[in-house]
Amino acid sequence: MSIFDQDTQIEKTDQPHLYHAQLSKRWANRDICNGGYVMAIAAKAMADILPHPDPLSITGYYLDKTEPGLTDIHVESIREGKNVSTASAKVLQGGTERVRLIASYTDIDKPSGETFLEEEPPTPLAIEQCQLFLEPKVEAYSRIDLYLPPNFKENRGQAGNKSELIGWVKFKEGGEPDLFSLMFFADALPPVVFNRTGPVGWVPTIELTIHLRAKPKPGVLKFRLKTRYLSNGTLEEDGDIWDSEGNLVALSRQMAKFRLPPNKKK
Repeated sequence: MSIFDQDTQIEKTDQPHLYHAQLSKRWANRDICNGGYVMAIAAKAMADILPHPDPLSITGYYLDKTEPGLTDIHVESIREGKNVSTASAKVLQGGTERVRLIASYTDIDKPSGETFLEEEPPTPLAIEQCQLFLEPKVEAYSRIDLYLPPNFKENRGQAGNKSELIGWVKFKEGGEPDLFSLMFFADALPPVVFNRTGPVGWVPTIELTIHLRAKPKPGVLKFRLKTRYLSNGTLEEDGDIWDSEGNLVALSRQMAKFRLPPNKKK
């Protein structure tokens, strides 16, 4: 069992549709747990009550910060269909709701039909040409190998930069990607708005949606992130993730705030 699998385990309680989980600091940023990590735990709880095993689409609304420690997850089945089932979940700490989620599940290997791609997969530099991204202040980054263009950190904030990033990512200490860890990877990457502004603020998530397209094959993942609009302190970030065999495995979109520290505000 990988460290991520260990740290996303859920425990069924005696109360119907109530689960416990122990959120680990290993997936946190300054004592605030990564939103995709929390989503993955809630997604496992919803999967446990539905007839379909695989998340297909999941949306989380982040109402308050989640911290390492004991967490309650209340889940509810909304509809159980032949091919798709839907559930909701509430993540609570200390009696306060921190995240509200809704998700649809299916047997992701069963559907068949027409397929086309109007965009090509991203083409990052070869891993050997990239630099390993290190950020000691963020515990979650110590759990992954994140390969980015050379001098990525030094070049952030330079004139003419676009809010776009292409690179590679995998778990550092073993463990292959699956549908649940894709939720973490989608939210674990540096905010691409920093390419343009420099790392001068905080980008807390308001809402995160992930569409799962296929189970990833073992190996390193490649990704592409883009932010097109920052307006009145709010931005969107779109991402796509591809597996080691070039299959599209996840699409993500999140809405986030762009908060400047007091000394940077106009």
